[in-house]
Amino acid sequence: SGMRTSQIKAGAPFDVFLPAHPSYSQQIYEWNLGSNPDTFLKGQCVLWSRESSQKDVKDILLSATKIALPKPKVAPYGAYAQNWMLDLQLWDLIKHKVVYAASVSQANPFIYSGNVDVAFTSASAIPLISKGNFQPISQHEIPIYHTLSIIGDPHRKEIKEVRHFLQSESSRMLFREYGFQLVNPLPQSASR
Repeated sequence: SGMRTSQIKAGAPFDVFLPAHPSYSQQIYEWNLGSNPDTFLKGQCVLWSRESSQKDVKDILLSATKIALPKPKVAPYGAYAQNWMLDLQLWDLIKHKVVYAASVSQANPFIYSGNVDVAFTSASAIPLISKGNFQPISQHEIPIYHTLSIIGDPHRKEIKEVRHFLQSESSRMLFREYGFQLVNPLPQSASR
């Protein structure tokens, strides 16, 4: 999300932006580069371990040798996981084991390749992964909200089609399948 925000600021040709934290869409809006953001999805952070285990999340983290964590400063799922560990007073016990990834999509290959024992990731990755153990870490009070910003002309036919697709029942089913909860329906149009 942070990387895409920088790319949009630099003029990258995006039409639609769906970051994992409202602050990124808000920055785009404040820079007058996109529409006022609409919050419409809630994500789920999970701990992925290579081996099936009956242990709870805390025990899995304490017994792990290496833990992949998306960088908290730029990756909302990493910030969520770090805040969760701080709340449970686990951070100081495991921070020396952390291997930072630039994003969730970069944390996943670390565990898939066997370079780490566990990784914090998005529940949206679960259907794409064939093996392992996934445990939600939903106890943290601040949810992960995904927002939508229109970067291009909101009246373009293609943008209207994207908005229509995002509101369709097939899209809603797909979001649910990938671990998201729909928070709000999207307004019919966005203005800048």
